[in-house]
Amino acid sequence: MHLLHRKQPFHYHIILHLGQPHEQLTVSDLYNHHAVLLPYVMEYNSSECKERYTAIAAALGVDTVNLTCDQASEKAIQFIKELSSDIGIPSLKSLGFRPEDTITLSLNATNDTCISDNPKEASVTDIKSIFLNAYNS
Repeated sequence: MHLLHRKQPFHYHIILHLGQPHEQLTVSDLYNHHAVLLPYVMEYNSSECKERYTAIAAALGVDTVNLTCDQASEKAIQFIKELSSDIGIPSLKSLGFRPEDTITLSLNATNDTCISDNPKEASVTDIKSIFLNAYNS
């Protein structure tokens, strides 16, 4: 099955509403939006995904032996942020994101039927916070 037709994680549904219809987004646009939002969605979901993120941290080469799940989860998120910076993932600002659009974009994301697949329930306010956290970083 094609990548974009499989059940997608939460961040996919948010990025489809970044200001233009997803039919107009190139594959490169989709990957940039995924990459920009990934660590911030991970932060949001971390309370429900600590064991998964601990495994991700270990897979990324982080020494998790003496870390709690909370600590290892945070290390995974920090690793993703640093990697994004190191490889030149653009910021939301450079992708044309406008903070004044967060309400509309967040409403669109919460109206997506697949949002129920997210590990943690997300309100419009939660999604708005994810956008703004990514924008302000």
